[in-house]
Amino acid sequence: MLSGVPFRSCLPALLVLMLLAVPTTSQAQVMRPDEAPNRDDVPQATGAYAIENARVVVAPGEVIENGTVLVRDGLIEAVGRDVNVPYDAARVEGDSLVVYAGFISGLTHAGIPQQSDGEDDPDVENPGAPPANVAGIQPDRTARAMLDPAEDTLDQLREAGFTTAHTVPRGSLLPGRGAVIQLAGDSPGEMVLREDASVFAQFEGADDVYPATDMAVIATMRQVLRETERRRQVRQQYEESPRGLSRPRYDDIHAALLPVVNGEKPLFFFTEGALGIHRATSLHEEQDFPLAMAGLQQSFAATETLQELQSDERSTPLFLSLALPEEPDDAPEAQPDSARPVADTTQADSLAVGPDTSKAITPERPGSSFIRDLRTRSYEDIDDERENLLARRGLYAERYYANAAALEEAGLRFGFSTMQADAGDLLDNLRKMVEYSLPEEDALAALTTDAAALLGLSRRLGTVEEGKIANLVVTDGSLFEEDTGVRHVFVDGRQFTYETSSDETSSDEEGGNAPPAEGVDPAGTWELEISTPGGTQTRTLVVEGSPGNLTGTITGPEGEEQTAENLTLDGSTLSFEFEGGQAGTLSVSATISGDEMEGSLSVPGYGGGSLEGTRVSGPERTTMRD
Repeated sequence: MLSGVPFRSCLPALLVLMLLAVPTTSQAQVMRPDEAPNRDDVPQATGAYAIENARVVVAPGEVIENGTVLVRDGLIEAVGRDVNVPYDAARVEGDSLVVYAGFISGLTHAGIPQQSDGEDDPDVENPGAPPANVAGIQPDRTARAMLDPAEDTLDQLREAGFTTAHTVPRGSLLPGRGAVIQLAGDSPGEMVLREDASVFAQFEGADDVYPATDMAVIATMRQVLRETERRRQVRQQYEESPRGLSRPRYDDIHAALLPVVNGEKPLFFFTEGALGIHRATSLHEEQDFPLAMAGLQQSFAATETLQELQSDERSTPLFLSLALPEEPDDAPEAQPDSARPVADTTQADSLAVGPDTSKAITPERPGSSFIRDLRTRSYEDIDDERENLLARRGLYAERYYANAAALEEAGLRFGFSTMQADAGDLLDNLRKMVEYSLPEEDALAALTTDAAALLGLSRRLGTVEEGKIANLVVTDGSLFEEDTGVRHVFVDGRQFTYETSSDETSSDEEGGNAPPAEGVDPAGTWELEISTPGGTQTRTLVVEGSPGNLTGTITGPEGEEQTAENLTLDGSTLSFEFEGGQAGTLSVSATISGDEMEGSLSVPGYGGGSLEGTRVSGPERTTMRD
């Protein structure tokens, strides 16, 4: 027992202090590789975080004001207004912050490195019958085997608030099997949430070999599926009565497709156009396999087909792309009612003209001057033609912006896909969809609850509830406000912190630091005391320079000195990082008041502790002012 506290409950804090006491590599005696300790032998303490006094969106339409979310051991331990925050939890002040469940991407290549462009393409003797891998028939490949935890797209998606994704191999016709992954981890095994979640497919032909055309791609896919079904029947017959029958052949390609034919795993199509939607649907009805689709940028032209798919017993999962066309700069200058007719005025496209989809131009709405026939009769009509073209271009873009609202109005359940979308545009595109009549609650559901349900993950993800995986997004305002940014993302309870554009705008040009609060100067020598119920440790911090250009050193209990990295002053809050030996990089955030500072220290993977500091020497003006 220690101060009336059971020893077991103090273990994480004791480990933090022990790890902090270990000298960094630069001060420690260099060991030979065969003498280095095995880090697997070092006991791991649980990391805990408490996001306090925040607006917690438990699920779309369900909100807790001034709530606290406690995260421990990769799980959400508690959610509510009266959560008891334990001593070892690193506190995140949530005043003015909003907590959402981590966003889910229904289809992406995140974590899968780009392939070389033709450098290793083999020579093919017979382009009409190329090897399966050259033809793009590679369902035996797995996303897990190709996953790179250091791939840039993972962090890019995380910064946009995404914590989980269904990622698939890159390729053409049948590139491989997809996996549902967490968007953080040190190894593929640590990241994979569900292996072999799907077989990825797309109507994309091979280069310079068969199948290169759309019809050839469809014929090849049909042939592969039928051959898989034939082999399934042969194997079933052999298993039931093998005597007198030759043992069936085995190959990786058809074995990988067998769960699709058996109805156990979806064939997951990515298709942008309405024609692709109809083709995938026809193949699904013909071959009777579980179907899922993503992309769907032109689904506004295939709404009835999608309604039929979600009316059957299997309820086809749909994931609408978050990629949107850019708004033409000159489109606002050309409105449909300002374009003069130049030919047949009886033909009109059914296009939405703005956020209110009830204002759609249709053949049933006479009087619209926006027409399909844009031919000019003479040189006198050129200006009219130009106006019509501008209107057509602007309205065509708006049709994509209103696509999500059209799906919602049709009663379709869908999530979002980030395939082919720029990660930096994802939140802006989401807000554009909301501007064009998609209700905010439905937009949030598509990112969280509906996406989790469509991927079969509702018991683990999608809401901020006790016992679920600690995948969280913390923003500095409502997600759908234009200036809102992502401040923190938690993946499996692991914290990532990001700067927002407002931080960058307010930063000082000289040193990149926010303006100091009045009367606050961190320069000087500070004695720091790091405390946990397991004990205390003293370190010395020396800060030099002006608030816009700070540098510092920190000295440990054994006299070892190192640089205080990323030393910044934001108002009255001093932040810096330093190496803590086996504990890794430690982050400090403390508020300065006169010659005193008070704050917290975060130890990745081990929890945290409190920190107090007293300035023992420094600018005389600081002491005199106080």
